[in-house]
Amino acid sequence: MKNTLKITLIILMFANNIIAQSTERFIRIIGNSSYEFKADTYRVYFNISEILPNNYNKDDYKSLESNITETMDFLKKIGIKENQIFKNYKNKNSANYNNVKSEFYYMDITNKETLSKINSMKNTGFKIEMTKFLYLNIDQNIETNLCKQAIGDANRKANSIAKEVGKKVGKVLNIEDKSASCCTDFGETDKDSVTKKYTLNITYELLD
Repeated sequence: MKNTLKITLIILMFANNIIAQSTERFIRIIGNSSYEFKADTYRVYFNISEILPNNYNKDDYKSLESNITETMDFLKKIGIKENQIFKNYKNKNSANYNNVKSEFYYMDITNKETLSKINSMKNTGFKIEMTKFLYLNIDQNIETNLCKQAIGDANRKANSIAKEVGKKVGKVLNIEDKSASCCTDFGETDKDSVTKKYTLNITYELLD
């Protein structure tokens, strides 16, 4: 009885050792790909204010309404449509220490030439606060393509390493996607280009 028990234990230990060895025959690879996105829209934040009289600068009083009309006429003249201009309500309650009436806006434009014309505007009641960059026309297939490229990168690495150690790459055991939804919405940025990386962790079976 004791001999039978010993034999059974030895068989179980041997079987467990084989299982442990078989589960260790894999390789984990990180696959990478990247893409540089170019901004397609400029978001220009600006304010329009009334002009208070100033003897030093020889400025006469100019109402907020008058400056708004003048500014909007200029923007229309350089090709900016009404549906490209929006009220910026976030700044509506901003503190104004000079007690100057102001209205806050932003506009979305798509070319640098128009941006240059806006920057050249000489109305003293008009002020650009900042310019941000948007990425609105993103190819819907770009994320799928990046994923495929990352898989290809992982496959190349896995086959190269397996060859070095005298093995072959078998089936894929697991894929861990680290970058899902990486390239759908960037929001506003301070840069006119953004490079996004796509990363996958792939586990491959190793064969003799």
